[in-house]
Amino acid sequence: MKIKKKLGTVRNRLVASFLIVLLLPSLVIGGFAYLTAKQQVDTQLANMADTDISLVSSMVNQYIQAKQSDVGLLSESITSTNPETALKAYTNNHLEVESAIFVNSDGQHVYASSSQIQPDNDKPLESEYYTKAIAAPGQVVLTEPFTSEQSGNTVVTIAKASSDSKSVVAVTLDLSTLQETVGQIKIGDNGFVVIFGANGSMIVTPPWGTEGPQGEEAETASATPVNAASNAEQDSSQGEGGPETTMFEGDSGQIEQSSPEGETRQLVYITNQLTGWKIAGDRSPIEIVEAAKPIWNNTLIVVSVFALLGIGMTILIVCSITKPLKTLNDVSGEVSRGDLSRSASIHSNDELGQLGDAFNLMVGSLNSIVSEVKNSSNQLVAASEQLSANAGQSATATGHIAETIEQMAEGADRQVALVEESLRTIHHVAEQIGRIANNASATAIATEQVAEKSKEGGQAINGAVTQMGTIHHSVGRVSDGINHLVQTSLEIGQIIKVISDISRQTNLLALNASIEAARAGEHGKGFAVVAREVGALAEQAANSAKQVTTLIGSINEGIQHADQSMIEAIGEVSKGMNVMNTAGQLFEEITLSVDTVNSKASEVSTMADDIVQETSHVVAKIEDISHVSRETAEGAQTVSAATEQQLASMQEISSSSSYLARMASRLQELTERFKI
Repeated sequence: MKIKKKLGTVRNRLVASFLIVLLLPSLVIGGFAYLTAKQQVDTQLANMADTDISLVSSMVNQYIQAKQSDVGLLSESITSTNPETALKAYTNNHLEVESAIFVNSDGQHVYASSSQIQPDNDKPLESEYYTKAIAAPGQVVLTEPFTSEQSGNTVVTIAKASSDSKSVVAVTLDLSTLQETVGQIKIGDNGFVVIFGANGSMIVTPPWGTEGPQGEEAETASATPVNAASNAEQDSSQGEGGPETTMFEGDSGQIEQSSPEGETRQLVYITNQLTGWKIAGDRSPIEIVEAAKPIWNNTLIVVSVFALLGIGMTILIVCSITKPLKTLNDVSGEVSRGDLSRSASIHSNDELGQLGDAFNLMVGSLNSIVSEVKNSSNQLVAASEQLSANAGQSATATGHIAETIEQMAEGADRQVALVEESLRTIHHVAEQIGRIANNASATAIATEQVAEKSKEGGQAINGAVTQMGTIHHSVGRVSDGINHLVQTSLEIGQIIKVISDISRQTNLLALNASIEAARAGEHGKGFAVVAREVGALAEQAANSAKQVTTLIGSINEGIQHADQSMIEAIGEVSKGMNVMNTAGQLFEEITLSVDTVNSKASEVSTMADDIVQETSHVVAKIEDISHVSRETAEGAQTVSAATEQQLASMQEISSSSSYLARMASRLQELTERFKI
């Protein structure tokens, strides 16, 4: 887990990858070169050992064969009459011969030596050389090497029996020269050649002394012969408890031995066919390692140099990659925390430079977008606040308009009631005037009965005067109602003007709201719909106001006509009252002049007819006023409903503007997180 965590960065992975790609092939090549060098050195040392032991074997053959020839000649030439002279002459001429001896079948012997020391050999017939020579007539025999009692050197005896087997000539050959020559042979730097006798005695010893292979006697030294692979397979098939293959069981082979220092060494051996001796060449594995070590050291040096160069190049390459990446990472962290004023400074023409340019372009685009969003959000906040305030004012004004319209509707209803009441009064006046006319006619007809009916006439006149007072009072009330209608119509006109002004202002606000909604884009679609609805309602309110204005104009014209008629009616009623007063006076004087009464009665009848006609006109005007008042009341109801609908729309606009203000504030808070 720790290794994985350490290799988690791009830099570590790149460094590890470069080092693996750089060092692994070098180490593999160096390792193969080292192993190949070891194998080559081992092969060379093995070939050298094979060559050296072959040369030593040839040297032994030459060394022994020469003496075998000499012994053969001596055995044929020496007789029992002159053995001592011949032997001394031979030993004097061959210094490598330590001694020579002639032994006959009776045990008599003649001994000649190159030294003054005579051997203590009282029983020559029991010696090894004699028994071997007698046992092999006609052949030159060779004893096992042994240490000379005279010189202490390693010697070997070469003997041959005479043709009649009655005597044996033996020559003791000093092997010191052979030992010195073989001892000077080196296999490699510290390899050597050793020679073992057929019985395991050591003829040429290793540098550390006379210890046999693996520190044991040679005849028990464990080895695997090179040319006895079949024997080795047979032995291995017998398991761990099978017989050991020793150095002296095969003619050639290879074994391992340990030096006194504990170093494991390898021996390649052959068997000299002439003597049966084992000639072994020693080579040290350490020497193989030491010989291949320069290659390994050179490989390590080359690998180290290239590793240092590779590490330097790797650091440069990795830094050229990771430094821009670190810059991008740091700037990305700042940008992720809202700082859009940062930019990545990467000065390269590769993909990392292109990545840095693309990153800076992205941050710049994001900066522009956030700036535009921030400005738009500020404008949206201001517009939404203004719209909310305007909507509140419009709602308040619309509420006042609604209240005024309701009051106007109530006034219109009261006006309709008053006009209807005036109409009933006018009808009543008309009926009364009709009665006056009838009475006047009856008065004219009954002039002759005036005297008798004077009292009744006086009462009628009094009733007429009273009725005319009532008519005068009713006409005054109608006049007051008409004046009130005039004032109400003027107030309605002012209200309609206010409504028209509010409608125009509302339409202007709706237009401004539509413009702001268009600026808001996608977020202002719902607000644009509301603005259009408000504009439509404002237009509808303006149209209704125009209709009401037209109706009010018509009503004002009717009222003016009614007012003029009422003025005339008041004048006529006043005249009627004067006439009735005059009639009363005339009734007082009725007894004085019937003609005057008749004339006055006719005048009253005529005036009554005029009053009837004028009253009919007043009734018609009042009916017109009643119709206009009803239309005004209905228009006021329509305007009131439209105003209530507009009030609901304005409340909805106010709610939408409040929500829009909250959204704009939230958007402003979000944009404030970014540093531009």
